Amino acid sequence: MQALLKTWLDLALLRRGPGDLPDSTTLFGLAALAYLGAGALQAWLIYGSDRLAARILADLALVLLPVWLLLRLTGRGHRYNQTTSAMLGVGALLGPIVVPLLWLSGPAERMPVLGLLLYGASLGLILWYTLAIGNILRAALDLGRLAGVAVAAAYLLGTASVLTHLFPGEA
Repeated sequence: MQALLKTWLDLALLRRGPGDLPDSTTLFGLAALAYLGAGALQAWLIYGSDRLAARILADLALVLLPVWLLLRLTGRGHRYNQTTSAMLGVGALLGPIVVPLLWLSGPAERMPVLGLLLYGASLGLILWYTLAIGNILRAALDLGRLAGVAVAAAYLLGTASVLTHLFPGEA
């Protein structure tokens, strides 16, 4: 387990690619469970228990389905387990970093300096996550670094748009 967490950390730090993970359905399942757990905590902190299961399952589907389609369309479907295990693992690993930012959002409304720091930290985390997903997609699709980040940004904006449509007025 420690080796897996180290690999996910290395993926998040752009040191490795999804090809460094085994092509394993067990790992895929473990990564999906970790991602669901992190997502459930975040969704609960933001929205409470209102449609919690629907939110986290929609989020998971928006990782799995677009990546499956993208890899199939580019003739790289054989990389699905590794790519999604990497994306889910990085998401699960970075998820706990979001929790303190969410907890501080209430006090930040009353303290402008804390609000500014929180905004900067949130923006930094979003950029870091985009770069990490870009690195994973770059390796999976055999793209250059900039193209990988562009695909990741389009993917993340698209999934955010779909989630906003599925759960209007709540994002």
